[in-house]
Formats: sequence, structure tokens, C-alpha cells
Amino acid sequence: MAKSADGYPIFEIGPINTLPLEASAVIYRDSAIGDNASGYAEALVAGDSFRGFADAPVDNSDGAAGAKNVDVITAGWKQVTITGIAITDVGKPVYMSDDDTFTLTATSNSLVGFVYRYVTTNTCIIEFGVDTTLQASAVSTTAVTAVATTSASATSEGVYGYDSSTQADAIVESLNAVITKQALLVTAVNAMLAGLKR
Repeated sequence: MAKSADGYPIFEIGPINTLPLEASAVIYRDSAIGDNASGYAEALVAGDSFRGFADAPVDNSDGAAGAKNVDVITAGWKQVTITGIAITDVGKPVYMSDDDTFTLTATSNSLVGFVYRYVTTNTCIIEFGVDTTLQASAVSTTAVTAVATTSASATSEGVYGYDSSTQADAIVESLNAVITKQALLVTAVNAMLAGLKR
């Protein structure tokens, strides 16, 4: 039905969100937040879908699920510590194994973004975004890994022209980086469009 009177819209501007916390959760400022698979936010554990970084501490230690909310920053740039990070790692996907540990290792961890700029030993800037996880799920990384594994296990030159696990790993890393960057672009465009609606 078409509008027949003035509305009173509620707009949310910028990469922010407010999420209901799981029962008994304690969140610290700047903690990575994950989805506990039941729709509630928690301090991220390996394998969670990434939902952002906590903008403020929240103590729901005595509360039921949903009794309190956590405000999160869902996209942006952030300086982090990644042990062993090198200037050649720019563009690689970044994962987290808990709410404060960043890594370039994908296995069992949560995708949060990619390396945006190398700063110094063990320090870099990452570009993060919640849409990275959603976008990555749309492309079967299992299938990508299977293709790379097949090529790595093949005999000389391999069925796909690759004959080493190093080259196979490079394929997976490159494709994951493309997936991550595409998703972050979607996040940036959405934020820009939200700003234009003000």
C-alpha cells in the first residue's frame, strides 16, 4: 500500500549493529564477536561466523539469552598482531581462532577479513567485514580445496597443471583472497549507500 502520511523512519548509518548476547556472556571492548549458531552473540570461538568487534564492554554474566545486547563495528580497518606476518602477506585472508587471536591459518578458524597493509614485525592493518563470512559461504571453499588437493596429488604437471602442494595452497589462498575482497567491497558499497540516504 502506498504511503498516505509522513513516516518516522529509523535509519542506521555506518557499519554498526546491535546483537543479543547469549546467556552468561561477558564481552570485553574490542573482542571479536561470533554467532553461537543459535542466533545469539558470543565472544568469538574458532569456527563461528564473524559478526564484528565489540564497541563497548557488556556483562551478561547473570542474564538469560537476549537479556543484554552488544554493539559491534561490522566493517572497517584495524591494526592487529599476527605472529610472523610479512610484507608479502598483503592481500591474504585473515582468520581468528578466538576473540583476540589473529592468524593466516584457515583450518577450523573464522574468516574476518584480509591483510590490508604491513606495518612492522608481527603488526599489520586488516580490512574486516561481516559480509566476508557470508560471501565465502556462497562459494564452496571445500570444493576449491578439493580441486587444489587433486592437482597437488597428481603426477608430473598434474591434471590441472600443478604438481606441488605449495602451488595448490597458493590457489586456495588466491581464491580465498578474491572472495574476501569481493565481500568487503559489497560492505563498503552498502555503507556508502547508507550514507547517501541521510
